[in-house]
Amino acid sequence: MKTIIHLFILSFSIIGLLSCNPECNLVSGMSVVPSFARAGDQVIVTANPPSSLFDKKIFFDGKEVEAEPVSGRGMLVRVPNNSSGIIEVRVSDPDCSQTTSLEVVENGFFTNNPQFIFPSPPEIIFPITPNIPFPPSIDNAWLSPNDPDYCLWFVMEKDTVNGQVVIKSTIDESQSMEQSTCFGDDTSLYYNVNQISGIIDRDKNIVNFWIDRRHKGLGIEEFEGQFIDINETDYTTWETNGADCIAGLPAENKKRCHMIWVTSKTSGRSLIVYQQAVLPDDILCD
Repeated sequence: MKTIIHLFILSFSIIGLLSCNPECNLVSGMSVVPSFARAGDQVIVTANPPSSLFDKKIFFDGKEVEAEPVSGRGMLVRVPNNSSGIIEVRVSDPDCSQTTSLEVVENGFFTNNPQFIFPSPPEIIFPITPNIPFPPSIDNAWLSPNDPDYCLWFVMEKDTVNGQVVIKSTIDESQSMEQSTCFGDDTSLYYNVNQISGIIDRDKNIVNFWIDRRHKGLGIEEFEGQFIDINETDYTTWETNGADCIAGLPAENKKRCHMIWVTSKTSGRSLIVYQQAVLPDDILCD
């Protein structure tokens, strides 16, 4: 009888332990995008599906950080200002946790770096289709609000049909280039005087172009994106950001008009550029 009682107690104990064991639901494919960033930059902690993270807490090097769920993306997080080096990113719920890592780089990491040519905003841009008219013309300069010395100069191909000029959706690669706004004669800059080819289709809101830097000993970088509503960003107010070569006019005579958002298929980093108007006669903002 004692043996039977002991077996019963042992069985009950095992069942009790199993019923109290936490249900640890690990997420699949957890990662941080991008995998490297500066302190103060935004990153996305994502998984498959992204919604599997929405009920979890996010920790950077053991300290909980504020995280905002973004539908279809994951958790939007800003890298703490005192972060540096390889840091642990931990996703946790009451039952269990799992980790990945993020490399926090110095502020100058993306400056004059042949792997990261263009300036990228510290905030992650979620594209918003414009509810304002598309630009009447693509031709001319598109500047980066993060570094106005960085310029994409677009000229679209044109045909003459029945005596009328028809603007095509293909970029005229003989006249379009990545260039420096202020230091156009300095061909040593990685982003200066590089040919651009591709498509900008206003009607379908398709932007897909290539920048050819092979003559600088680098490759061809592909970008893909769309027009976005500049009024839904933090870049409507004019600021020179140190680009003295375009600071000659008073601020009231300058306006940022239409905006393009693209992502590099090489690095995954985003680039935003805008049309710079000189008021009151500039038609670019129509």
